[in-house]
Amino acid sequence: MAGAMQQSPEDHVATQRNEAAMTKYQVEEIKGHTVVPSGIVVENDSMKAAEATAGQSVSPRALQDHWFRVVDEEQAAVYEYSLAGPDSRPRRMEGAVGPWPAQSWYLAWRRAR
Repeated sequence: MAGAMQQSPEDHVATQRNEAAMTKYQVEEIKGHTVVPSGIVVENDSMKAAEATAGQSVSPRALQDHWFRVVDEEQAAVYEYSLAGPDSRPRRMEGAVGPWPAQSWYLAWRRAR
């Protein structure tokens, strides 16, 4: 390919090493006794996998009701993390038509008029 940069042998080895360091984790979000949708995340470590699912910083779990279980099946290891601060993700309100709470508020306001 014209104009494509060639990777040096050292860069190629570093790229392969970086790709090899990636691990596939099964991540489950748990609220109380309910498992919320889970999925597979490929990351460098278990904490980054939990943060990718949470969409924000996490810390090692300390008996919170809302937490994330991260399983590395290859190493037979289980990790537990909680949100490092308040959940900053948008919440879906009861009876919401769409994914945003503002829609539910607007519909209630319209009905009251």
